[in-house]
Amino acid sequence: MPSRVAEDATPPAREAPPLAASGALNVAWADRFVAALHAAGVRHVVISSGSRSAPLALAFDRSPITTHVSLDERSAGFFALGLAKASRRPAALVSTSGTAAANLFPAIVEARHARVPLIVATADRPPELRDTGAAQTIDQIKMFGGAVRWFVEVGTPDGSPPMLEYVASLGARAASESTRAPAGPVHLNFAFREPLVPEPDALPPLPEPPAWSGAAPEPSPPARGAIDALAKAIRSRPRGLIVCGPDDAPTPFSDSVARLGERCGYPVLADPASQVRFGAREGSAILGAYDAFLRSSAFATRHAPEIVIQFGSTPTSKAFHLYEALHPSALHILVDPAGGWRSPLRRAREVVAADPTLAAEAITDALAGGAGPQAEPRTAWLESFRVAETKSREIIARHLAGPRAFTEGGVFPDLLETLPEGATLYVGNSMAIRDLDAFVPAHPRRVRVLANRGANGIDGVVSSALGASAASATPL
Repeated sequence: MPSRVAEDATPPAREAPPLAASGALNVAWADRFVAALHAAGVRHVVISSGSRSAPLALAFDRSPITTHVSLDERSAGFFALGLAKASRRPAALVSTSGTAAANLFPAIVEARHARVPLIVATADRPPELRDTGAAQTIDQIKMFGGAVRWFVEVGTPDGSPPMLEYVASLGARAASESTRAPAGPVHLNFAFREPLVPEPDALPPLPEPPAWSGAAPEPSPPARGAIDALAKAIRSRPRGLIVCGPDDAPTPFSDSVARLGERCGYPVLADPASQVRFGAREGSAILGAYDAFLRSSAFATRHAPEIVIQFGSTPTSKAFHLYEALHPSALHILVDPAGGWRSPLRRAREVVAADPTLAAEAITDALAGGAGPQAEPRTAWLESFRVAETKSREIIARHLAGPRAFTEGGVFPDLLETLPEGATLYVGNSMAIRDLDAFVPAHPRRVRVLANRGANGIDGVVSSALGASAASATPL
């Protein structure tokens, strides 16, 4: 038998931690967060493999949210971006700790600049393992910097009722922060201790669904004073332009901005990714061949605008930007739901913070009341742009119909002919979007055009398109 002295020298045994309860707590904590996301309208999540993120992966798998698995985090980020763009809802994104999380950065940057709602949930080591040389442990606190709209260090799970309410509230706020104008990515960093998940027979019960359900943000109506001032500026300036840059506004915007152009007597220059160009009524004020006819120095010099009203982000066409720079005295007004100054040439002098459809309708109504715009000079101005549009379309059509080798420019007219009504076309940057702009100035079929025009990078387009396809009911 061991001596009494030996027994006294042995440190008293410490009570073993409740391992099963620890794993169950991690999952219960993640369950509350995920249930709140679903209640707030999240319908898709993209998960990359990893052990530290297992509680989050399991919680999403137990929820009604559709789960997509991507083995590569960089691809996963862009896949989630496409999901969110196509569905017009925030998409969730889950990664494990360390460099896995860092690989999400390119998609987060694009989401920030393109105003795409992403909810990024990264798993992390608990505080006691940080800055100790522990594997797969880096500094994940605010690791995406200003690229995310909101960050929270969630902390380690706590099973008290107030803390379970706390983590549920984070899910609700994450969805709200990601969709509030301007929409964008948010980042939540979850620290989990081992054991990460319980045995299968020890899983906690699913939480009751929240009694509330999230609603999409209501579009912001324009201020009456801003609309009256803009209508006054339009009445006194017969030579104007309406420019629709890349955006994903729903179909009613296309109809509203067409009516506004006809009421003002202003041409509507529609970018291919504006959702305005394709499906426009023949003979309307909506034009798509301006990248061709604005390259004519004679036309560009002779047609100096007095006012430019821009909806959406900056247009793709370089010819338009050179034309705009040629006429710096034009009054440039932006209509932007987030009040953003999206004017690379810094020509903008005022921003009307409002939903584009509501703003277009309000301006049209304001022009209908009182003294309307003088018709004669506006008719001549608009007609000169229509003539240039017709001639440019004829030249482009002759070029495409002539004997030629297979060219990049010829892809898009043929593609538009094969796509059914309501289909989605996801276009890459650099020359791809410019070829679409140049070679398909119009098409009677309404096609939704998506592109990563936030940061304009050439990476991620295939993964983004696959994500958009997964969230689309129509061909892509």
